[in-house]
Amino acid sequence: MGATVFSKLDLQFGYWQIRMADNSIYQAAFRTRYGSYEYLVMPFGLTNALSTFQAEINHILCPLLDNILIYLHDMKQHVEHLRCVLKKLRRERFYINLSKSEFFLK
Repeated sequence: MGATVFSKLDLQFGYWQIRMADNSIYQAAFRTRYGSYEYLVMPFGLTNALSTFQAEINHILCPLLDNILIYLHDMKQHVEHLRCVLKKLRRERFYINLSKSEFFLK
């Protein structure tokens, strides 16, 4: 029997939740007429930003799921799995965008 309950989680400011490696901060620095600036978190658009972001998500959620789409056969299992995913995200300081996330869809 296929899954009947689904939840979709959208990470809030996904890239900005990943800190730049100390040895990479200077490489993403930039200057304006107002001064020099360094990113402390990963900006969208860096060459390796997408692969780094996906690798971090895979590392954090590897034991739980392949993507942040949660689907199970019954409501009890779904709630348990969703709780586990949300705890893991919170522990790793990743936050979801509630307005773009959907819970308990059938």
